Amino acid sequence: MEIKKYKFDFRRFFFLYGIRFLIAFFVALLIFILIFVLTGPSLLSATNGAFYSLVTMLIAAFGSYATNAGFFDIVAYSGLRFLKRFTKSDKIHADFYGTYDYTKSKEAVRRESKKVFLVYLIVALLYLILTLILYLIYKLNY
Repeated sequence: MEIKKYKFDFRRFFFLYGIRFLIAFFVALLIFILIFVLTGPSLLSATNGAFYSLVTMLIAAFGSYATNAGFFDIVAYSGLRFLKRFTKSDKIHADFYGTYDYTKSKEAVRRESKKVFLVYLIVALLYLILTLILYLIYKLNY
């Protein structure tokens, strides 16, 4: 019996998870900075900014998980069929005869990006820690 060794592909890992982590982190940071600056720089607005960043990343994690689970397949397939009506070429997914075929064609992509939602949860965890620290500082000072 031959045991297969799993070879870790760092490049694939970085492009699949690392870039998404950086984008998610900077989007959450942008939300934090916007709320902090627009509501007036104070400890309370910093706490609110961190909390809104946390909530945004939790929503992104839920959306990523739902998309990867195939929750929006019928909507995506219907959109493709609708767009096909307005084009003259048969290049827009002519090989799909129904939602089952469309769902089966997406399975390979889903296997690769099965745990992408964890990226958003990690960023949400970072902002949860920041929110709790800022809230505790706020409560101790006021």
